[in-house]
Amino acid sequence: MITRKQLLALVGFVILGAIIIWIGRDDPSQRPKIEEQPPVQTPVTQPSTQSDFNQITLPHDDPEFPPGPGRELFLARCTVCHSLRYITMQPNFSKKVWAKEVAKMINTYKAHITGEEAREIINYLATVKGTDQDGASNSKLK
Repeated sequence: MITRKQLLALVGFVILGAIIIWIGRDDPSQRPKIEEQPPVQTPVTQPSTQSDFNQITLPHDDPEFPPGPGRELFLARCTVCHSLRYITMQPNFSKKVWAKEVAKMINTYKAHITGEEAREIINYLATVKGTDQDGASNSKLK
């Protein structure tokens, strides 16, 4: 419980603080005036001819998947979610591993691929981005 003496001391400090703030405040009429200046207008020039622009031609950077059975189906189904560059960044897998990857896309991520389409896609991937029985790459990608 706060005693009467403590309450009077608290009120006294609050009043003293208010007086100090009142005395130390600035009189707005004594502040220096800031002259407002209009914004600086910077002239904008437009290029006069087409030659004023730097022109570059970017190289074609999409990987090219070689023709073969299942290629069009692979492009139609797999590139709905994946870029061609992303697919080429994957390691070369055996046919068994590609089958697991395609099954994961169907079962986990709900890819719209039928069983027959999956077999064609797996065969194509094993052909162009696969490994032989010894695990050596047989990739046909450029």
